[in-house]
Amino acid sequence: MKEINLTITGMRHYYGNGVFHVGDILRCRKEPENEYDAEAIQVLLPVYGKVGYIANSPYTVAKGTLSAGRAYDQVKKKS
Repeated sequence: MKEINLTITGMRHYYGNGVFHVGDILRCRKEPENEYDAEAIQVLLPVYGKVGYIANSPYTVAKGTLSAGRAYDQVKKKS
């Protein structure tokens, strides 16, 4: 499995960043019906559900990470 680095954004709209712990397994799910971003990818934490999105804006993507648009084809419908 190829490792890719991503930035998670929008966490303050859900549970904040306090729900994350080293070693957590995060799930990703494409959200093509998203009205703001056709390349939106949700980030889910099993106990909480949606905790944010993979960043897809030049203002939110951290240096050295892929945007949702660049990662979109590398992420299955659910990963």
